[in-house]
Amino acid sequence: MIFTNFDFLVFLSVLLPTYWLIAGARLRKGLLVVASLYFYGYWDFRFVPLLVAVALIAWAAAREWPQWPMRRATLVAVAVGVLLGVLGLFKYTGFLADTLTSLAALAGFSADTLWRPSLILPVGISFFTFQAISYLVDVRRGHVASHGFVDVLLYLSLFPQLVAGPIVRAADFFPQLASARRFVAAEIVEGCRLFLLGLVYKAVLADNIARLIDPVWRDVATASSADLVAAAVGFYAQIYFDFNGYSLMAIGVAAMFGFLIPANFDYPYAAVSLTDFWRRWHMSLSQWLRDYLYIPLGGSRGGALLAYRNVMLTMLLGGLWHGASWNFVLWGGLHGLGLCIERAWRQAVGRLGQDGTESAFLASVALAGLGWLWTQGIVLALWVPFRAATTSDAITVLSALAGQHEGGGPALLPGWLVPGLMAVLAADVLAGRWRQRSGRDAVIGNPVVVALVLAAMLALVALFISLEVQPFIYFQF
Repeated sequence: MIFTNFDFLVFLSVLLPTYWLIAGARLRKGLLVVASLYFYGYWDFRFVPLLVAVALIAWAAAREWPQWPMRRATLVAVAVGVLLGVLGLFKYTGFLADTLTSLAALAGFSADTLWRPSLILPVGISFFTFQAISYLVDVRRGHVASHGFVDVLLYLSLFPQLVAGPIVRAADFFPQLASARRFVAAEIVEGCRLFLLGLVYKAVLADNIARLIDPVWRDVATASSADLVAAAVGFYAQIYFDFNGYSLMAIGVAAMFGFLIPANFDYPYAAVSLTDFWRRWHMSLSQWLRDYLYIPLGGSRGGALLAYRNVMLTMLLGGLWHGASWNFVLWGGLHGLGLCIERAWRQAVGRLGQDGTESAFLASVALAGLGWLWTQGIVLALWVPFRAATTSDAITVLSALAGQHEGGGPALLPGWLVPGLMAVLAADVLAGRWRQRSGRDAVIGNPVVVALVLAAMLALVALFISLEVQPFIYFQF
């Protein structure tokens, strides 16, 4: 079930009043579990038992903690290994088989003899698996107590963020279950605002951008240089509006049911370094990788070389998490390399502008401008292998971005597309910064203002919504 489908609006319009009309925490909790499993099964009900099984593994392992006082580390390692094994079976078996087939062919062996399984990738498996691991590790670290099976199942299956996040930490979620859910009209209104803002991002911006640039990405070999550049910039904008739109809609729907889900984006295209970018982009994943992978590997402890190693391993695995393809490994590895270069630069040069003088301030401003160009240029370029269907297509588009592409047909995309998208992205950043600094990040207050804002969002959606419903990009991860 997709947020932008009419079916979801019917689902939500029935579930929301029912949830608030019934009394009792247990009944509401049970209703949400059943509704969430129905929501997940609407796509393919065969995978509902998989979701329940992952919850069962996490619940059972945490429940056995008191029985294994001397072997808790072993128990969590086994449980996490099983969860990663389930994820690997569905997501990476085919990738491994293809890689072995290619290696066998290079070695001169017959590739036809290798078996390639045909498995359907369950929607959201990367997200709910990481949440299950978060629960086990947080219990192991003493950040949260073990909970009953229904609570764990609700944590993993809560439908607003089930399919594509944000990834919710166990230590952030379970305390919310302990507090009584109370109907607060202001939270419902704010949830509606966030949902509609996300709908504008997705249905008005991302889907219409996709309608323009997808034909270019489907036939990279015959596209003009101008169209290839426009398609690259278009995807740079599309993936932000698409995934941020989903995150805002998920946060908004969760708020309608009294749950607080953390923000997932903080205007990443205003970042002036790759480190800054990864603090702002898909923040729930970045923080998860930091706390459950980078720091356990040693973080920045043990010297520069070990820190570089940990950064590279974290980003390589982060790229592989996004998809079973060498393009994603390349994407993550190059981001890791960029982070290492920045780290070395900071250590060698240090920070400018610390002495408080006017010249130092101007130098810091100039450095920030160069940092923005460096960061966004790399992010734009690295979205290319993320989006391209093949390595050959990625090389062709990158050649066009570098001004080295020749050939192709006439330009078909409108000339205003690139400057128009950059203007929209800039306006998004400026509007967001104004809301944050003015304390007007929410519109709770004057009912007339609230009504006008919500009506304007609905009008935008009605006027510009793409007739062809596009799935969310991160559904495939």
